[in-house]
Amino acid sequence: MVHDDLPVVDPTPGTRGEEPHGARADESGAIRSDEPGGAAEQAATAEGTGAETAAGHQPQLPPPPPCPNGFIYTAQPGDTLFLIAQRFGVTLQALIQANPQIPDPNTIFPGQRICVPTGVVVPPPPPACPGGFIYRVQPGDTLFFIAQRFGVTLQALIQANPQIPDPNVLVPGQLICVPTIPTAPPPPPPPCPNGVLYMVAPGDTLFLIAQAFGVTLQPLIAANPQIPDPNLIVPGQLICVPTGGPAPQVPTVECCMLLFRTANVPRGPEAGGVTRIFQSAAVGANALIATIDLPAPSTFGGATFVAWLRGVAPDGRTVKVPLVRTNPLLTPRVWAGSLALPAGRQLAPFNDLIVTAEISADVMTPSLNRIVLIGLFAQCQPQFAGGPWVGGKGKAGDLAGAGGSGCCS
Repeated sequence: MVHDDLPVVDPTPGTRGEEPHGARADESGAIRSDEPGGAAEQAATAEGTGAETAAGHQPQLPPPPPCPNGFIYTAQPGDTLFLIAQRFGVTLQALIQANPQIPDPNTIFPGQRICVPTGVVVPPPPPACPGGFIYRVQPGDTLFFIAQRFGVTLQALIQANPQIPDPNVLVPGQLICVPTIPTAPPPPPPPCPNGVLYMVAPGDTLFLIAQAFGVTLQPLIAANPQIPDPNLIVPGQLICVPTGGPAPQVPTVECCMLLFRTANVPRGPEAGGVTRIFQSAAVGANALIATIDLPAPSTFGGATFVAWLRGVAPDGRTVKVPLVRTNPLLTPRVWAGSLALPAGRQLAPFNDLIVTAEISADVMTPSLNRIVLIGLFAQCQPQFAGGPWVGGKGKAGDLAGAGGSGCCS
């Protein structure tokens, strides 16, 4: 049955049964407007605008500034200038100053490119240095320390380097000019009837020389009146070391000895070594040590190998010889080292030579629980055809049949 008195509603295009656009009846029958500009529409519009902003519609980002003393970093989601400064080990203030294009340091955007200063400044090239030499600055160096090290005045060092704007700031790796002061050759040594002539080595002082020869400092100074300043001696200078009696005789030695592995070395390659000793009163003493087929030092809990001559005459001291690994391509598993002493010093005779694995070449005493090779000086085979040999078996010629020409021939 059709009721003519009921209103007929023509549905709007779309889903059948929806209310007409622009009006909606609530439960009381009142009509609520949904036209644009109404409260509901304004709220929805505001909410949508906030959602769009949160979705990443950020303002156009300014380009990063020039960054000669740093690098460009692209900000990631969650980054702040504070976190970036912490990550790269710079101060927050330095990071802010390096990025003047950021108006609010508390607000950065993902994808924004910023300059992270590293503080590494490219040092200027050194000046011409005709009256000196070029020195590469090491970590911790200052112009004051460099001047002291090379015996020049601080003012002369500053004047020789006009390219350094601030003398208090040096950069490791920077090249500077160290001017040299022309010096007269050292005076010849005085007569030394009751002592021995010694040639000063780099790093020597009169105090260290006195200790090495077992004399007191004052007699050493008194025996060398040609030295005006006892605090200043020159490498290559000859000085008199008083011994209180006739000069000790430095024995002539030229021999070769084998080094044998200890129980610390695992079975496998035939690890071993060889040592050549040469010594004369006129030339001095030197030792050449080489090992082969030793496992890596880490096998024994170390980082390098060091050789030790123990019981060195005349005072029974221990002498250290650091070893270095040779070319791993041409001579794999070979470690070698050498030591040279000037005239008046001696290395032989000694008791034995050991090679130990050490954590550093700077150690002062051997690690006796990490001995990998050992050899006895008594088994050092002579390398010349005559004359005294201090191995304790008379003339070298007497041993020619037993030892041949030795292990180094």
